[in-house]
Amino acid sequence: MKFLIASVLFVFTLFCFPARPLAQQYISGSISNYANQKIYLFSFQGERQILIDSMLTNPEGSFSIARKLQTGMYKIQTQKGASLEIIFQENPVQFVANTPDFSEAVYFVQSPENTDWQQYKSNRNDSYRKEELLKPLIQQYDQSTIFYGQVVSEFNRVQDSIQSYAIKLIQDHQGEYVSRLVKTDLRPVINLQLPFSEQREQIIQHFFDQTDFSDTLLISSNILTAKLIDYLSLYQRPDMDMNQTQFAFMKGVDEILNQASVNNTMYAFVLEYLLDGFAHLGLSAVTDYLSSLPHFNAGCIDTETLMKIERIVNPYRKIVIGAQATPIEGEDISGIPFSMDTITKPHTIVVFWSLTCPHCLELMPKLKAFHQENPSYAIVSVILSPNNATLKDYIQNEGLDWTHLVEGEGWDGPLVQAYNVYGTPTLFVLDKDKKIESKPSGMDELRAFAQAAD
Repeated sequence: MKFLIASVLFVFTLFCFPARPLAQQYISGSISNYANQKIYLFSFQGERQILIDSMLTNPEGSFSIARKLQTGMYKIQTQKGASLEIIFQENPVQFVANTPDFSEAVYFVQSPENTDWQQYKSNRNDSYRKEELLKPLIQQYDQSTIFYGQVVSEFNRVQDSIQSYAIKLIQDHQGEYVSRLVKTDLRPVINLQLPFSEQREQIIQHFFDQTDFSDTLLISSNILTAKLIDYLSLYQRPDMDMNQTQFAFMKGVDEILNQASVNNTMYAFVLEYLLDGFAHLGLSAVTDYLSSLPHFNAGCIDTETLMKIERIVNPYRKIVIGAQATPIEGEDISGIPFSMDTITKPHTIVVFWSLTCPHCLELMPKLKAFHQENPSYAIVSVILSPNNATLKDYIQNEGLDWTHLVEGEGWDGPLVQAYNVYGTPTLFVLDKDKKIESKPSGMDELRAFAQAAD
């Protein structure tokens, strides 16, 4: 799932999208064999779940939560982690569950849209499971056989069935929140008469046909973010190397942000979600591109939203290729003062690592060998482990003869924050002026950069 950063200098307009009033209503339920135990209510912001209330059930296993709730998706969760997703739109939601793990069908006394939503999810999951079983046969079986024709016919029957069910549900709940979720969630129809590569392209082309990116209430569910992940997965292929994968993902996120640009609130949400996801994956080329704000629409934006977008991208702008690296200085693990400005070699590798990270321990001998083979490179370690005898013994025994500093505050440390480090090991290559010239994801990319730089 890497470019020039556009400055944002605009005249702001105020609140182009009116705030929605919140209604105080009830979410209540009765759970068999769940007396006098905790129940939790979470809201959704994409994949992020936010605890908004909790209480004890009564001796009969019942509870009732009265709060001002925005239209959106919510989750009821038990003490043991079993959960039930529900949707709320103005009217009370009341349900009965026969088991505390929600393994049996839940009966909704009120809120028929929840009955329909649960049934849709059950039908959808069953249809998609059957499609995944049939796909290998369609791709690999002899197309001249009668059986192949039967498999194709069954696949078309399955996908037509869920399409018909969803379309009827959307029509029956026209304009309601459940219909908007279903429209967003439903996959495009696969045309099996096309070659496989053309099937993929057609799906990519029509993937968001039914997704209304101007509907900011989609943010209050996990449906849109799941849709984005499914879309980006279409750009991956097993034969791609890292550079090809990142370039493919950039094409995908470019189209997503093009779609999201119809609404600045939606754009900010999607941008943050994608930046966070690709940063955790270590795909810095994609985060560099995202931080350039492709397709950003400044035509109707309030100051608060603009400031939010700036807060989202600023940490990434500090570490794009060509940016001046944050200075690293202080005492090394032996108490000797150090400043990165004193390094005069053409290239400096900054590596963030930890003793408790297995991948870091695999990297260190390889980095040592690289250092010996490339004397024009200095190395500076920023270590997220305590400065103790164990660390010093490891460095001495491995012969890691470069500068080592300990980030005393760990993941909350200023250098970790300044370099926007999400995981270890993380590598940066700086030029003689201490500007970032590469962010290799591993030794292969580091060696490729060194070879190209010679």
